[in-house]
Amino acid sequence: MANKVISGHVGTTVSGISVTYTPTRGQSQGAVSDASGNHSSPSLAPGTYVISAQDPAGLLVFSSVSVTLDGTTDISNINLRSRAKNASNQAAGF
Repeated sequence: MANKVISGHVGTTVSGISVTYTPTRGQSQGAVSDASGNHSSPSLAPGTYVISAQDPAGLLVFSSVSVTLDGTTDISNINLRSRAKNASNQAAGF
């Protein structure tokens, strides 16, 4: 089985959103969204990952998503939801 890529959209067109790909075992890896809000992981080993995002400016919160890479195909259209940060959604994963 080969390493593969997870890609999608962070739910906003703000560039510079930090996206983290956290495996159930091993070390997290990261990427940064482009100006269109797209994210694409580095090459990842097969396994289950939680994809989460953080706005460096602290103005947005994001949902997180769990996906499993089987090592045979890349996974696309992994889209996160974003909302403006306020008192009722201080924690990510609203």
